[in-house]
Amino acid sequence: MRMGKTHEMRNFLLSVSALVIALIVLLVLVNTLFAIHRINQDQEREKQNVKDSLLRFFEDSLKGVPKLQSDPELQKSLDPGMITSYYQGDMTPIAKFLTAILQPLYATEYVVLVNDGQVLSASLADNLKDFQDFPLVLPNPALKELQSEILTNFNGKQGYFIQVFEPLNIPGTKGAFFAFLVDRSLQVEQLNQSYADEKSSLILQQVILGLVAVAIALAIGFVGIRLLTRYFITGPVENLAETSRLIMEGAFEGEVKVDERSDFADLQRLLQSGKTLVDRMFKET
Repeated sequence: MRMGKTHEMRNFLLSVSALVIALIVLLVLVNTLFAIHRINQDQEREKQNVKDSLLRFFEDSLKGVPKLQSDPELQKSLDPGMITSYYQGDMTPIAKFLTAILQPLYATEYVVLVNDGQVLSASLADNLKDFQDFPLVLPNPALKELQSEILTNFNGKQGYFIQVFEPLNIPGTKGAFFAFLVDRSLQVEQLNQSYADEKSSLILQQVILGLVAVAIALAIGFVGIRLLTRYFITGPVENLAETSRLIMEGAFEGEVKVDERSDFADLQRLLQSGKTLVDRMFKET
């Protein structure tokens, strides 16, 4: 009996099953990683949208600020002494007026007006009464347009803070700008939590999908091995045993066929010779 070939078939099927399972795990893993990468990109895009929308708001609303000093109606309503101080080169009174208006208007942590590296005036939220660490220069002094930067730590607090800089081209100033700090920590935290939940749900879904696929592959492999064993091993052995019993009892009719493609061809030949020998013995008796 040539058992090597049968064992090779079984090992081959086991190897194929293991390969299928490995491919399933790999595909699930790759798909999960790509999906997480896409979610991370969406998350960063949404955070960028938070920043961009704020910048658009400031850009649109601050366009008229440099024109305040030339608005005759506004000048009528302002303290004449403040206007006089401005034309005499003292911007401090009007700077205090502007920052005091803009801070609650934009709901910022602070609004500061800087000129020539010095703070002219600052208006702060109620929780920042003692804060003094204001920016004194623009991120890019050569750029005369709205600028911004992201801070992840402000006044000892971790979060997501957007600092907006608006350069001022006003006569009598040198490198003047408004700086606004807006706290978007809660909004970004909620956004991050939403995407974290989405990633957790995705990972759980992919794990379940992978386990189901592996279970199906194992079931198919198990059934395949059982069928292979039945077809190539136990079935032929049972058939040979039955044939051998009938030959020994003299009840086997016909000829024992030899299938040259079978792994049991040698046994079939042996039974064929035994059948011939038994037939002769029965004839002689």
